[in-house]
Amino acid sequence: MKYIFQILRPQQWIKNTFVFLPLFFGGQLLNIDLLLQCVVVFFAFSFAASAIYCLNDVYDVELDKLHATKRLRPLAAGKISKTAVFVLMCVCIVLSMLVLLLFAGSVRFVLMALVGF
Repeated sequence: MKYIFQILRPQQWIKNTFVFLPLFFGGQLLNIDLLLQCVVVFFAFSFAASAIYCLNDVYDVELDKLHATKRLRPLAAGKISKTAVFVLMCVCIVLSMLVLLLFAGSVRFVLMALVGF
């Protein structure tokens, strides 16, 4: 389980709080409906970002093995298999879409989030 969390890099999710900036600058941070929508987008975006981290680790595994610090990442260190990382990537993609579908409540919202509107 420890290696799964390392691959997902949840410590990087803090950067995804940028999705709250429009509410802050628009003076709508206390608007509960908009705030909940941003929370949904935050988690959907974070799962999608973790999927990309998985893909990056698989793509760069050979270079990471030669790097001073990246060689300690679970995949480069041989602590987790490429297959497991691919499965984890797919799970993150599915979770991202499910969060949007279940909590945003509309396919239109999912499509807008994917396109970046």
